[in-house]
Amino acid sequence: MRWTSKHLLLIAAIVSLVAVSGSFLRQPDARGSASITHRGSASISASYGLMLAAEPEEGGTVRSLTPGDLFLEGQVVMVEALPADGWVLTGWSGAPDSETVCSYRVSSRGNCLTARFCRVKAHPVEANADPPWAGTVYPPQVMVKHGDSLRIVARETNDGYRFERWRGHGSVDQVLDLRITEPLRIVAEFVEVPMTDKLVSDGILEALGLNGQGRPEYRHRKTGIVLVLIPAGEFIMGSSEDCSDNRGYEIAHSVTLTRSFLLGKYEVTNDQFRMYDSHHKSVGPTNRVSGEQAPVDSGDKPVVGVSHDAALAFCRWAGLQLPTEAQWEYAAGAGKSYKYPWGNDWPAPNRLGNTTYDESERTTGKSMGHTLPVGRFPPSELGLHDMVGNASEWCADWYAGYVIRCVADPQGPPVGIERVVRGSSWIAFPVSPRIDARCGTRSAYPPDLRSDPLDDSKIGFRAALYVEATDK
Repeated sequence: MRWTSKHLLLIAAIVSLVAVSGSFLRQPDARGSASITHRGSASISASYGLMLAAEPEEGGTVRSLTPGDLFLEGQVVMVEALPADGWVLTGWSGAPDSETVCSYRVSSRGNCLTARFCRVKAHPVEANADPPWAGTVYPPQVMVKHGDSLRIVARETNDGYRFERWRGHGSVDQVLDLRITEPLRIVAEFVEVPMTDKLVSDGILEALGLNGQGRPEYRHRKTGIVLVLIPAGEFIMGSSEDCSDNRGYEIAHSVTLTRSFLLGKYEVTNDQFRMYDSHHKSVGPTNRVSGEQAPVDSGDKPVVGVSHDAALAFCRWAGLQLPTEAQWEYAAGAGKSYKYPWGNDWPAPNRLGNTTYDESERTTGKSMGHTLPVGRFPPSELGLHDMVGNASEWCADWYAGYVIRCVADPQGPPVGIERVVRGSSWIAFPVSPRIDARCGTRSAYPPDLRSDPLDDSKIGFRAALYVEATDK
């Protein structure tokens, strides 16, 4: 090729342009490729490659989740590590993340990112029952070599429950065979076998449907007593130490009721009690001024002046029971550990119960000077009436200090001197309304009720029906 004067002029122009604007240079990226950067102008930005690796190579693979092969300085690139079967990611060399997806910021220096893997030798497997009191799952906790098989078995230990399924697996077989390739938590679901179904089919109960609060109700055919089904559950029984009304023998502790139970919607009335003892007469205290006795003996009013022995005898005759102290408090607090039957706030709504509390103080209402027919006041969240006021109520337990630990289905000590009484009455002392109205307030009286007429005329009872748990 012959160089002419035109060629020489063109070469001189190019050299002049380079001298004015700067110089081009080639810069290698992390993979060994190159991109062009212009030093004298901001119109062209540096771009770099990213080298990805797995250590060891058989441990897994690494891939970029951000599209492209070249990235700008400062750009964040998302990278994912995919462990091979039997391996687990332990971390990244070149980034602080330890998750399988990590974010990497591109720099002007070498951009290398390595996922480090190690071989898994065993996986932890944990198995549980839900609810925990319904059954057991074996083995409950074990380490299993990667890839090995494991057999897990669910068993009912409470005759009020049956196995339903394995959560997340869909199997309804109580024996579950699995190949373990990762840490695993297995839950066996149990459901309660409704005792009410058999009681209805046996003619003991009549199903009434749902009450206004959505709880199933049943009528006891022998006595006509209406019973509300109270669900099983856990709650805090007693009063916390920071509660200003705590009397010192109501120490808060966790209690589990493992079975649902039926509890009277109303207190047992005079008419219902006289089906067992036709000679019973509820007697109120005598007014010292007028000489008249408080009218408490009407058929639809709660039976009072009845001893624990007599209340227990009535329940045995009827095929019913007295509620345990824990069942009473759980139901009074609507299963939510409420401080009062209506909630946690004081004062209470007006006219919530037949008590001696001053209505002008907006507490729980004002007593009529005697008991009232059951069900005159609004129900609780479970549909129970008169959990505050009208009559205090016997419970099944002997009175004793609480066992301060997590307990299931407590029934009190086997022997004692006095029986537990719960709930305020129509003559509860007006000097302590905040205390008397609490769900956790406890009282105790001799089971034969040898006391003064004032106490005789305020204590009645509420019937219950339940099955004692077989596994404590």
